[in-house]
Amino acid sequence: VSGVGNSSLPFRAHRLGLPTDAVRWSGASLPIGASAPFSVAFWFRCAVDDPDEDLVVLDVGDDVAGLSVTLGDALELGDDLAPGRRDDLLVRIGGAGSPTSGTVAVDLPGDTTARFFHVVLTRDGTGDLTVHLDGFDAGRVSAPGALWGPDGAWSLFAPTGKLGGAGGPGVLPFAATRAAGELAGFGAWDRALQRNEVENQYCRYIAFPYCSGRVNVAGTDARLWFSGSFVQADERLVVHIGGAAPSSIGFLLASQSQTRFPVASSDVCLGAPILRLSNQVLGFDVDGSIEALFDWSVTPAALDTVAKGAWNFQCWYRDGASSNFTNGTFVLFCN
Repeated sequence: VSGVGNSSLPFRAHRLGLPTDAVRWSGASLPIGASAPFSVAFWFRCAVDDPDEDLVVLDVGDDVAGLSVTLGDALELGDDLAPGRRDDLLVRIGGAGSPTSGTVAVDLPGDTTARFFHVVLTRDGTGDLTVHLDGFDAGRVSAPGALWGPDGAWSLFAPTGKLGGAGGPGVLPFAATRAAGELAGFGAWDRALQRNEVENQYCRYIAFPYCSGRVNVAGTDARLWFSGSFVQADERLVVHIGGAAPSSIGFLLASQSQTRFPVASSDVCLGAPILRLSNQVLGFDVDGSIEALFDWSVTPAALDTVAKGAWNFQCWYRDGASSNFTNGTFVLFCN
């Protein structure tokens, strides 16, 4: 993909196989000076549970003037998964060989393979680079003399391109040896986005599981989670379910309260009143999994995340001759 604009990959997630240079942003005509303010934004998800090398998410420039985001290990920072795991973002402005470059490490919360993260990099007029993660100010580095060379080719998850700005030789790009991740909604601006712009566009949503389902005919308990945009107007919320009965069907349920009571061979984790989202039938594959765009156009009118931001979801699905439920997931929307 080549071009200039606020988003070269709008409203789509791209799964990248190996090897590939299919997703590539050519920044040769971007009107941004090497030391001028700028903003870069994108969604990404790592599909590798435990990478055995650092992986470049974004890279532009070379070892003198560059900008890079690398999935790696910042030693004791966070360590959500375990010590020594690559569960941090390492952000560098300026090339790896430049004495004026600056770096900052940002801890990625939770399981890096479970959901998309939204990253915004902004450089203001003083030269400070700020990293926003899901709308939060997650890190900052002062590098007033660093050059970032926006007139080079932008490598987004691509196995080609200069990687000197991403931490030096030997660092592998995201899709160099495997299908390592997914990318969506890349954008670049020739100014620093204001904090309220970042918060409004890439909100501080909350999404977490709060109860578990029961073991099904496949010997697993089904899991429900969400990714994408948690702003209803965007219509980019993605439903993920794994571990359900193979080749089964189901649909989501929603409620504003939580409880737990037995139904069939499992438990309902939602309190009354419960909304049935049965107009969108979910069909699982042979592994009992599905990834689907949430269809807001067929949801009950009562599911209004603008007026009421906090909702609980669960999925009912057929389980052999009976039925079952996934875990419950609480979501605080951003509207």
